[in-house]
Amino acid sequence: EIPPEEAIRVITRAGGLASLAHPGSPRRDDAVPALVRAGLHAIEAYHSDHDDRARNRYEAMASDAGLGVTGGSDYHGDAAGRVRRLGGALLPAEHYEALLERARAAGCARVPQRIARRPGLSRT
Repeated sequence: EIPPEEAIRVITRAGGLASLAHPGSPRRDDAVPALVRAGLHAIEAYHSDHDDRARNRYEAMASDAGLGVTGGSDYHGDAAGRVRRLGGALLPAEHYEALLERARAAGCARVPQRIARRPGLSRT
């Protein structure tokens, strides 16, 4: 098992952005300051298990720490036996665009120049 701080370093060296996935389950708020010091880039505020209160908490936490906001459905395929569906979490376009800008500024590999999306939302 790789420690989270080392995972952040590996992801960054590989040309990616490290995001703390579904911090609300289990709640990992106490780990965030150390992960930010290690170079964390974003927090997944939009997740299929997060209610509005959790989403707001993690958006504020990301903002306070100067981090980006990500989102995802946590879909692991039909064979996983979960009820979550691909595309079940929507990330507002402004967060997606800000994440793309953060990735460009960090020199990440393969960053799209623009996205095709419905007005206001981006599927994750």
